[in-house]
Formats: sequence, C-alpha cells, structure tokens
Amino acid sequence: MAVLVMAGFFIFNRALLRELWFDEALTFLNFAMLPDIGAIYRNYVIPNNQILFTVLLKYWHELALLPLSPDAYLRILPLIFTGGAVAVLLSWRRYFSRRAVYLVTAALAVSLPFEIYSVALRAYMLSLFLMLLCITLAFRVNRRPTPLNTVGYFLAALAGVAALPSNIVVLGGIAWWFLPFASPGKCLKINWWYLAVSPLAAMALFYLPITAQVRGVLALKEGWGSGLDAAVAFYLAFVLSFLPLIAASLIKLRSNWQYLLKIAGIFLLPLFFFLMRTPAPFPRVFFPYWAIMILVLAEMLNGFMARQRRPWLYPALAASVILSALLMQTFRQPLSESIGGSRAGDDYFYPGYCRPDFLPRETVTLLIKKFGPALPTTYVSFMADFYPVIFYGLVEGIDVNTWRFDGPRSKVDRLQPGNLVVLGNYPDELGNFTKRFGVEPVLLMENGFHRIYRIP
Repeated sequence: MAVLVMAGFFIFNRALLRELWFDEALTFLNFAMLPDIGAIYRNYVIPNNQILFTVLLKYWHELALLPLSPDAYLRILPLIFTGGAVAVLLSWRRYFSRRAVYLVTAALAVSLPFEIYSVALRAYMLSLFLMLLCITLAFRVNRRPTPLNTVGYFLAALAGVAALPSNIVVLGGIAWWFLPFASPGKCLKINWWYLAVSPLAAMALFYLPITAQVRGVLALKEGWGSGLDAAVAFYLAFVLSFLPLIAASLIKLRSNWQYLLKIAGIFLLPLFFFLMRTPAPFPRVFFPYWAIMILVLAEMLNGFMARQRRPWLYPALAASVILSALLMQTFRQPLSESIGGSRAGDDYFYPGYCRPDFLPRETVTLLIKKFGPALPTTYVSFMADFYPVIFYGLVEGIDVNTWRFDGPRSKVDRLQPGNLVVLGNYPDELGNFTKRFGVEPVLLMENGFHRIYRIP
C-alpha cells in the first residue's frame, strides 16, 4: 500500500501535470500532426520520430476522450503503458516467487526514472512495456513454442523496434539470457534460434522500406560527448533505483561460471554501445533495457530469498526499498548535478523540465498579458526550449509564424527593432546572443528559467 501511495503521489503530483519539454513538443508538433500513418512512417528524419509511438499519439490526440488540458490529456497515453508495464511485471509470479516479483516491481514503481518516463511523450514507457511483454513471451516460447506464442513474440518484437530501433539491443539481451549455456546441445533447437533471429527479421521488415531515411538518421551527430559519462549515468540510475535488492542478491550469488557469464553479458551489453559510438547515445535511449536487467535481478533475488528462512527478511527489504526511494527523492538535485552537470545533461534524476522553474506555458501567458494575442515577432533560443513555447502558443491561439527559432537546416540571420527575445537563464546565453546579432536586448521580465527581452 505504501508503494502504491508513493508511486501515485510522485507520478500524479509531480509528473502528470508538468509542462512539455523540447523533445515532447517536437514529437507532437512535427510528427504526430502529420496527416496519416504513411506520412509519419516516411518522415523518419530524426530520432524524435519514434514511429509507432508517434502514430499512437496522433490518434490518441484526435480521439480527445477526456476533458483535460491538451498536455495533461496527451500524457494519459504513456501512463496507460506505465500501468501495462507494471501489470506484465506482476505476471512474472508464475516464473519467480511472489515476494521477489513484488520487491522488484515496487523498486521500479517508486524510482526516479520511472516517475520521469511514466508520462513522457516519448516511446520509452511504451518500449519498456513491450520489452517486458517480449520477456514474458520468451519464457513461453522457450518452454512451448506454440503458434500463438511464436507469433505473439514476433509481433511484440516488431512493435518494439517500430517504437524505438535501439530496442533491438534489448531483444539481443533476451536471446543471450535464454541461451542454454548449461546444455549447449539445446542451442540447436528452434526455440532458442527463434528468439535470436525473429527480432532481426522484424527489424528488417520495418526499416528496410525506409533505408535512405535510416542512413540519414545514423549520420546525425547527436548524443553525449563522453561515452563513459553516459554509461555511468545509465548504470548509476539502475543501481541506485534497485540498490537494496542488488545488495541482498549479491550476498550469496551462485558461483556457477555459466550463470555469472549470463549476468555479465546482460549488464555489459549496453556499455559496448556507449563506448563504440561518438557521440555516445543519450542514456535515456537505454531506459527500456531496464526490462532485461530487471529480469536478471528478479532471478538473482529469487535465488537469494529461496535460501533464506528469516521471517523478517521480506518486510526489511520492502522497507529498505521505500527508504532508498525517499532518499533519492530528497537528493535528486545533487545527484543530477553530479551526473549531468547541467539542466539538460541529466536523463534519470532531475532533468531541467522536471524542475519548478520550467514554465513555458506561464511564459506564453505573461507575453499575452503584456502584449495581447497579436504578439510582436519573437525569437526563442534553443536553450530556452522553443518547441514548448510554440506548443503553448498554439494552445492560446498565437499564430505559429510569430515565432523565430533556429532549426537544424535554417538559422535566424537577423532580428528587427521591437522584436521580442526569449533566452534561457544560462551564464553565456545573453553574451552569445549579443555577439551573434550585434545588439544588446533590453530585459523586460523574468519567468522561471526564461528571460524575456526586447530589441531596442
């Protein structure tokens, strides 16, 4: 009950009503507003178009089932997948002990990353749900490859890579985990080969028709400058979120080398991708990889608890999960600053868009209050998160042509006297703007992390 209350409080009080940030508003405005599924599929030009999720977001928006503000209504969609992920994880009671499953589910539900991505307008929670579903179906295929199980696994894998192509790494991890090290002869059975090959077939089926677009996306140089820093952020988020359970599971870990090799392979696989690519992938891309890591943790914890007969162990672990989550909530900003180094450099603890000074909707409201609905031409910098400002401007009826911003293929070359300027509250923002445009704007007002100026 305490876990349900905590998770509900964190998600509904802190996450559901938070304002859209750059990637979320971009996903909705640039891709979910396209006319049909075919247009969304063909416009795979940047990774922000996470195709399956974009399609679902489009039709969810058009249904308009609930009388909520546009951003809160849109966030209900990923919240549905959040509930689905928890439900699938709880169904693992048929493979592990009830207490082991409850503990890993509780630790996930009250973790900071789960709060952040539970309502994010991105494909991460959809992907976590689909990858947990793939693991569940993999258990069934591995034991009894009926047509229903095999087709279900292929369709879930197809949906997973359609939502996020990097989910192929998670599916590779699933195949690794089910590789029968103890009985090498079983590797020749179709059960395991199906788990290994069908995701590759699904990947090819979905992306081969848009090969040219995929090449363009791969050529983009977006990500973290340091692969090691990205890997540290990813692993530290998982370890801190499940720290009491990991510590307990390691106390009497089986020393069987095949078992240890399987565990090492699962946990080291993301590291390979962080270190091989420059720039490194954003740590958030591998949030769905938590599905296979949770599987390993459930297996380890299940073995540990089976060897313990102390009646106080389960309540002690449950209490430690809650205490650990409360400590992470208390120290989320220091954690964020130690890992990300800035508002925009954190994916797992306290990113800038989760902080109380992230108020693009209020900025738009203040602009309308001061200048009326027919705003002067307004330049919004990249660091000021221009897409959310455009989104809330549309909600308030402001013409999209009012805004000026720097796109990937076009930069604003000059501004006119009387134009408004919205900058982020960063040390070099104003200086860089003045140097670039050759004019020093006059500060009009401040709102959250936004600074609003006017060209004299």
